[in-house]
Amino acid sequence: MKGWTVCRFHGARGDHGPGKANPAYRHGMRTREWQEMRKVINDLVGIEKEIEDLISD
Repeated sequence: MKGWTVCRFHGARGDHGPGKANPAYRHGMRTREWQEMRKVINDLVGIEKEIEDLISD
């Protein structure tokens, strides 16, 4: 909001960067890179299950 220096709801400024630059950063398990990596891994696991189903038929 104009004239405000902090968020009126949360009391925080929006000037923190992503990743380790953010003070709320803990372990990196919720970063964009990690979420993308989990998606790739889940896709690979799904493909593996499809292959197992084809082989077992």
